[in-house]
Amino acid sequence: MGKVERHELWMRLANRPNSVRLEELDQLLRLFGWELHNVRGSHHHYRRGAARLSIPLHRPTLKAVYVRRALAVMQEQIDDA
Repeated sequence: MGKVERHELWMRLANRPNSVRLEELDQLLRLFGWELHNVRGSHHHYRRGAARLSIPLHRPTLKAVYVRRALAVMQEQIDDA
């Protein structure tokens, strides 16, 4: 997946954070180099280097706060690069 598709997925998630499924966020995280490190119960733990991110899944779609937090963490990494 190239930069265009990655940008389109980013914009789709940013524009509708209330209706994001874990599979969509997982795809974007992996495109940015994150790895699914562990799943304990309903929490999916991702890591990229020293950075950590935990995404709880208690319903079919993620809560918007977790989508925004993931996008913010990825944006910080883009800004630092």
